[in-house]
Amino acid sequence: MENFKSVPQDLNREASGMGLSLIYERANRGSPNLEVHMAKYNIGVDYHKKFSHLVVKDEMGKVLRSGQVMNKKADVNKFLKPFTNDSAAVLESCRNWQVMHEWLEEMIDHVVLANPYKVKAIAEAKIKTDKIDATVLADLLRVNMIPECYVAPREVRDLRTLLRQRIFFVQTRTKVKNRIVTIVDRYPEEVQKWKAVTDQFGKKGRKQIEELCFSPMDRALIEREMSFIDMINLYIKEIEDVIGENFKESKNAQLLKTIPGIGQFFSMLIDSEIGEIERFKTVKKLSSYAA
Repeated sequence: MENFKSVPQDLNREASGMGLSLIYERANRGSPNLEVHMAKYNIGVDYHKKFSHLVVKDEMGKVLRSGQVMNKKADVNKFLKPFTNDSAAVLESCRNWQVMHEWLEEMIDHVVLANPYKVKAIAEAKIKTDKIDATVLADLLRVNMIPECYVAPREVRDLRTLLRQRIFFVQTRTKVKNRIVTIVDRYPEEVQKWKAVTDQFGKKGRKQIEELCFSPMDRALIEREMSFIDMINLYIKEIEDVIGENFKESKNAQLLKTIPGIGQFFSMLIDSEIGEIERFKTVKKLSSYAA
């Protein structure tokens, strides 16, 4: 682990354009047009699956600590413990960013989620290492040049996960139903015996499928697929019960439900995905996000 090491003096020369050089010029020399971040400790986090590289800088850009830590809450806390008073941290939006973000929220005064595409546009270096990436993030943070992503409150993020899981289960159930229909279609003479029903997989539809003649192998496949559908239905019902309880507490969702064609689930989905509507400056921006 690297501790208390300074940034390479030739870091500016590694920049591919004016973006990174401008940041370092402003950060190190000062700029009258730049609003400097007021945190005493500015922490850049380059997050990976198993480990992360953290760089801690003071207001003037001096590296106070730099090193790699395993992605364990206790290890991150130990590394940052001397720098938690009057602190700010930043990491880029990436796969499972929520894990590190939630840890940092408990340790650091202010946590920022950066848009990786905009960060790249501002400060793209020819040489990319975990240390350089974390250093760039720390400097962007302390000079207030982080292109931020919206982060919904923890309870909203949890609700989003639940709603998206229901979507996953519904989509999976549809795939399983299509597999059964494909098997049934192998027997065109049996299909002709079917009577029109509203739901092929409701009570009447299932009874008809049970009465059709299939090979032993296909019958076994259909029975397993039907059992899988029953299990998925239970999961969906459990999720819908939780969604229903949350719906009772959400005035926004209740208002959205008054729109024709929007039911309880979609009203909750729309409300949670939009989050704080004030973050959209115009109706057009909200419409673009929703699309």
